[in-house]
Amino acid sequence: MKIKSKLSPNSPVEDIPVSILVLARIGRDPYIITSEPQHPAKISGHTFVHLPETFQALVNLARITFHLHENIQLRITTDNLDVCHNAPVHITEDVYGSLRDVLDYLRVEVQ
Repeated sequence: MKIKSKLSPNSPVEDIPVSILVLARIGRDPYIITSEPQHPAKISGHTFVHLPETFQALVNLARITFHLHENIQLRITTDNLDVCHNAPVHITEDVYGSLRDVLDYLRVEVQ
């Protein structure tokens, strides 16, 4: 991910091997059933992560990061690639490995 400080506009752009994982829920309820009921996950949760090698590891990372039960269905999407034309596009297990190095913003949708 290309990152530049907003506080120091003259600082160089750094290419750092991280991505942003964001939790989103389809529907009106801003809270999600989590494995830690005392810490419900909110829609606005954005977290820097190192993307794992496999899709299943990504799903596990999302569950750990946002404290999601394993029985909750997740869908991973992105709209940050030019070919997405600003529309959320579903990322499946079979293409994740090919896209992994260009993914800098992933949305975890709880279904």
